[in-house]
Amino acid sequence: MRKFGLVAVLFLVVSLVHACEVPEEISFAGIVYEDHIGWDVIGDVDVWFSCGVVALDTTYADGAYGVSFSGEDCVDGGNLEMRFSKDGFEDLSFGWVVDYSDMWTIDLRDKILRNKVFNVVMVREEEEEEIRRGGDCKELFLDCGLWSSCVDGIEMRTCSSNCEVNIDEVRTCVDEEPLVLGELVYSDGGEIREKGGFMDFILGFFGE
Repeated sequence: MRKFGLVAVLFLVVSLVHACEVPEEISFAGIVYEDHIGWDVIGDVDVWFSCGVVALDTTYADGAYGVSFSGEDCVDGGNLEMRFSKDGFEDLSFGWVVDYSDMWTIDLRDKILRNKVFNVVMVREEEEEEIRRGGDCKELFLDCGLWSSCVDGIEMRTCSSNCEVNIDEVRTCVDEEPLVLGELVYSDGGEIREKGGFMDFILGFFGE
């Protein structure tokens, strides 16, 4: 009987210890930026975290995300793996050894919350710019020079593309009429002025 009673007491003590254990929630959150921390945020990024089990999330329009685990799954000293992916951006993946001492912790009596913030930066994929001659080169831009002067109703300029091909552009234009000066004549006062020019127009306007 004494042996049975001792076993019962040990079982009761173990049960009480387990009953007194406070559950822990481990969470990771942050914001996904483009190019630099503090710059434009990126929404709709697929977020993948693995810490014993896998947790998934998608960033909101403000770039924020948040995933959580049970403390039984994401234990102190365990390995955390993270991956962020979105079309048009280079995938971002990295790992972290879970360190409870490096996490913000709050005791809610019925639960302990531990949190770590990872703000990350994603970079856009570089567009492939194939620089080669031939009809299979897709022109990405044109760098054009200045238009030439108008000659016989035509003006031209030369443009170059990333395909290393020069393209001459031609368009119609209106010939500029040359400026014809009026005949210089002497006035009665001995001054030289332009006949049929701007001064004649002004003097004629005032009745001279």
